[in-house]
Amino acid sequence: MSKLRTNAKGFTIIELMIATLVFSVVLLMCASALIAVGRMYQKGNTSRATQEVARSLMDQIKDDFQFNGGYYSEVPNPTNSPTRAFCIGGNVYTYEVNRQVVPGVTNHAMVVSSPPTGCPSVAENLDTTSSKELLGPRMRLLEPPITSVTKDSSGQVSSVSIKINIAAGADDLLSGFGCKGGAGQEFCANSVLVSYATRRLR
Repeated sequence: MSKLRTNAKGFTIIELMIATLVFSVVLLMCASALIAVGRMYQKGNTSRATQEVARSLMDQIKDDFQFNGGYYSEVPNPTNSPTRAFCIGGNVYTYEVNRQVVPGVTNHAMVVSSPPTGCPSVAENLDTTSSKELLGPRMRLLEPPITSVTKDSSGQVSSVSIKINIAAGADDLLSGFGCKGGAGQEFCANSVLVSYATRRLR
């Protein structure tokens, strides 16, 4: 009587567990790399958008002062509310320092309007639909944009010093006049531009 001998080979449970563990580690490393790339992309977009808004705001204020006769006036705020405003040419800029533009919510941080009556007598409420928002989503103004003015011998404003300090990010990522870094709900980006505008002679 002959015996049929088979040579059956396979993986043991230990080998399968080791292979599964190695495969899981590789997947985890790939997922971590993809998340890191996504976070870097989001951070770059936030930084780029903040810089673009700061440049656009700086150019608009400078152009309004230079090409609209150099008229500048602070709008009085008798109630001492956080809302501030100033007039340049025919435009009125109304803003509130450290007020974030929340997506999907009707609130504003800095708006520009061209009222037919000219420069208002008092600072108006920011929550208005008749004005154009100048900042992007989740952005805020950290300092007043006009830091100082220079007047000529006749008492007219001849030049204005402008500082645009914009931050995009949650409250937990801000410290003073910029980002403090570290982890938080989202990325923080800060853009600071300093310049001045001089009245054009006619």
